[in-house]
Amino acid sequence: MNRYSHLLLGLTSVLFSGYVSAELPKLPASTKLLRIPVLEAQVEETLSYFEIELQASEDYSTSSLTDAKALGLLTYDRGTWKHWEDFDGDCQNTRHELLIASSEVPVTFTQTSGCTVATGQWLGSYTGSTYTLASDIDIDHVIPLNYAHLHGGAVWSPFVKKLFANDPENLLAVDDGENQSKSAKGPSEWMPRDVSNHCEYARKWDFLMNKYELVLGAEDLAAVGQVLKGCS
Repeated sequence: MNRYSHLLLGLTSVLFSGYVSAELPKLPASTKLLRIPVLEAQVEETLSYFEIELQASEDYSTSSLTDAKALGLLTYDRGTWKHWEDFDGDCQNTRHELLIASSEVPVTFTQTSGCTVATGQWLGSYTGSTYTLASDIDIDHVIPLNYAHLHGGAVWSPFVKKLFANDPENLLAVDDGENQSKSAKGPSEWMPRDVSNHCEYARKWDFLMNKYELVLGAEDLAAVGQVLKGCS
């Protein structure tokens, strides 16, 4: 078993062992993430990217290329970011686990199976308003999946993409209209309508970009830094 296999097993243990009904997965606060080895190559006038597989010698003194597969790193495919997973097999996926955990009152379900939340009481993180219908609530990725893809996540393994897409630190219950307004925008283009939430929103961006080693653009870094300067 190689060192990457050990890392995957360790992260898998963390993800699955701490996941029970109405309890969100507990992931490490800081993790050196497993990335796909990527080779950049000039093909005629276009930069191309290849996922590479290396075979190490028994004493790890040398490595040889065993395979290479072309990657379309600039193309975002939401289907490769497996979100709303049901990790513990209790029929409640990440969205509904979060709705249960963040509701200020006991929730009700659409059916007796208890899989899909119908009502509860949620404070919208972006508006400061209270909502009682789950259908009015979106679970927002603080750092959008598309944004993460374009700022470092394109070279993550499928497993790390799934961790990111289901990480409670990156998820908030929000007004569905606000989530659609935000889309995949960074903090230089979009901030919560509720100004009192700007500090917490900027803190989350700062924490997550470091946790997942994302490379933000200068304007987004400046926007986060400017907000944090005014926070106690």
